Amino acid sequence: MTNQTLSPTLDRRAFLRRSALAGVGAAAATIALPHGVALATPGRPHRGDLIVSVTLDGGMDGLAALVPYHNNTYYNLRPQTSIAPPGQPGGCIDLDGTWGLHPALAPLLGAWNAGHLAFVEACGTPSSISEKRSHFEMLDALKHAGVGMTTGWAARHMNRVTGRETISAQSFSSSLDQKLAGFGGALSGWTLQPQLDYASSPNKVVSALDASYGGSSPVGAAGQLLIESIQDRGQINFWDYDHNGSTYPNRGIAWSLRNTAMLARAAIGVEFVSISSGGWDTHDNQGNAQGGHLLNRFQSLAGALAAFYADMLATNSDITLVITTEFGRLLTESSTGTDHGRASVMMALGRHVNGGIHGLPTQIDPDLDDRAVPVRNDYQTVLAEMLVKRRGETSPATVFPNWQPSPFLGVFKN
Repeated sequence: MTNQTLSPTLDRRAFLRRSALAGVGAAAATIALPHGVALATPGRPHRGDLIVSVTLDGGMDGLAALVPYHNNTYYNLRPQTSIAPPGQPGGCIDLDGTWGLHPALAPLLGAWNAGHLAFVEACGTPSSISEKRSHFEMLDALKHAGVGMTTGWAARHMNRVTGRETISAQSFSSSLDQKLAGFGGALSGWTLQPQLDYASSPNKVVSALDASYGGSSPVGAAGQLLIESIQDRGQINFWDYDHNGSTYPNRGIAWSLRNTAMLARAAIGVEFVSISSGGWDTHDNQGNAQGGHLLNRFQSLAGALAAFYADMLATNSDITLVITTEFGRLLTESSTGTDHGRASVMMALGRHVNGGIHGLPTQIDPDLDDRAVPVRNDYQTVLAEMLVKRRGETSPATVFPNWQPSPFLGVFKN
């Protein structure tokens, strides 16, 4: 076995980076940190916006979020779950004379009126990638941008623009989000809960990492790199945070966005954050604007996004947030809800977003064979535009190898 020694031109930290990342590769170098600390090399500049990618797991009903209130077919096919036109009890909020916003999403009107909120209608995963409608297959296709792929779309982008010796991505989940699968500079961990004051002290984090990843093995070297990263940056106070008067709801996605804001303000090199929000499968008790499961989900989402917008996005031009879901819902109802469909809506939020409703128009046709809104706008086109305009990506076809390139929709500013 060859002994490794430090040369005068290779300091200890560079040695650790090299041995850790060369020895364990991208997959093993991705270490789960219990409560969501994400770190990167000090002084390494950002290569564009911090991207916050939110996935609504379960299949969000785009026709409830963005309501086609002039379409009689929509109301005929959905007597129980449709959202009433503006001015009626439980009616949607008019956006442009054609589309309405679910009233539970009213907290987002500030961003809409400022031109910082965009919707892409009839958006989703094209049938050229997958015809299936199971959650597992479609989430897998959504996050990998293809079927049978081992790396995620975000990982392919980050590997192209970011050195692997840095820790520059965070996945707020119990395990690494598959968008980041194959990128060695990512950490995963749940959002902080108030009763878990684990990450409020760097010494506790360091001690836990040292106990778990100490030693001279490649994994131990990766752990030592994390320890030194934490020590370099001192304390990020996850426990006590208040800025711009924002009040984050005390649950779910709001805590992930709150922690994202703290990481961004710490200026420690985080360039990509992945967040998942579950509970969007509405086979039963979908409801309308006056009650039901979807009303609760929209209220939670809107409260979280509005707080993050007021805190970070209203004045900060270096963050872009994008929301996807694996599919929409059928045009027709089933019992008290709706079954898996095809297209939904995609959302983008930030100062470099061209506010409005984008894309080829939604087709609501009762004669469609499967009563599903067809995908007319490929979500990969939206993501490719975001990466090109906001992250400087020069080869979107490499990031999205199954994408059939088409003109950008103008969702983002250069």
